[in-house]
Amino acid sequence: MIKRILAGLRRVTSSGMYDARIDGLRALAILPVVLFHDALRGKRVVAALRPLTDAEQALTEMVPRGEAGVMLFFFISGFIIAFPFLRAAAREQPPPSVGTFYKRRLMRLIPAYLIALTGCFVALHLSGYAPTDAPKFNAIATPLPLSYLASLFYQHNMILGAASRILPPLWSLEIEFQFYLVAPFLLASYARANVIRRRLAAVILILLGIALISLPGLPNLLGPRLSLSVLGYIHFFAAGILASDIMFTRQPTLSLRGDLLCVAGFATLLATSTFVPHGPFQVALRESGMLAGVLATYWGGMLGRHASKFLAAAAVSVIGGACYSIYLVHVPIIQAWSELVKLVAQPASLVESWLLMLPAIPLALAAGLVFFALIEQPTMKPDWPHRLSQRLGLLSQRLGLRAQP
Repeated sequence: MIKRILAGLRRVTSSGMYDARIDGLRALAILPVVLFHDALRGKRVVAALRPLTDAEQALTEMVPRGEAGVMLFFFISGFIIAFPFLRAAAREQPPPSVGTFYKRRLMRLIPAYLIALTGCFVALHLSGYAPTDAPKFNAIATPLPLSYLASLFYQHNMILGAASRILPPLWSLEIEFQFYLVAPFLLASYARANVIRRRLAAVILILLGIALISLPGLPNLLGPRLSLSVLGYIHFFAAGILASDIMFTRQPTLSLRGDLLCVAGFATLLATSTFVPHGPFQVALRESGMLAGVLATYWGGMLGRHASKFLAAAAVSVIGGACYSIYLVHVPIIQAWSELVKLVAQPASLVESWLLMLPAIPLALAAGLVFFALIEQPTMKPDWPHRLSQRLGLLSQRLGLRAQP
């Protein structure tokens, strides 16, 4: 029965091609995001009671940041989106049309996005709930309706210069959206170039991306919108495109060295995310370290004899396949659990608070899987609007029959 459930929760792809290992990488990406937000709220539970001790503060700084998972997500996006353009070029076929590219992503991603955003907005607006210990919620004094409208069009980052007050993790989805806007034009040109030129161009783009956010004074000159735009993370997308190009022309062999590379890469990614840079050189060092961790995690996962099996395992790949849904709903679930903890307990230490917050992690994952099964998975099929119209028509007929005397 468990096998049937896991099989039923598998990602649906429009191309018919499916690599469970990529979903396994998505699972590795979503876990630090969920763990970080859970640990952060555990810290806030204690901070609401008393100031943290120096030891507790040092302990919180050792928790890998959710940004580690987001960078891996950006890499995977570049990898996945580049593949059909590379395949078309190799077969000497026209690249995917811009209209088809945009339509597929809008039809695929927007329904779940709108439902999660609107649900959170309605809950916050009607309840009047305003967390006092949430810096991103209180970073700007923008009214919630305006924040909702800006997020509705994926423009909260650019218009208001801050993450969404309603659902803060949407900041990264807005960056993904910016990448989608330029991707078909960028990748059509990229795939047409010869192998050496296009890979050199990818390397140059990676170096430029790191330099852009590391140049003295430039991030301050451009303000927070640089770190909230695709320009601040283009090196991770470019690295994914380059990896897709290499993987397309070369099928690696599995080995135990790949397993070690995957473990070392993921550990490097998590550890580097905790580093707080001071100065341009340290910023460049941190970005390079995180990028190296992402690349090693990916290549190790593809090359590792055991790592590839782990990533492709049904339980792991299902979580990765539902990562978008988990990403959309995990913060409200964890925040609600933290409010419950505040009502029923007064933890004496940070560790105790973290233990009390632990149940929120499986709850958030379970809520994400349910949201995936009900909302996201049905919209993975290109003809979902027609299917929905048919079901609504049948429902209205049944209701009409019942209403008859």
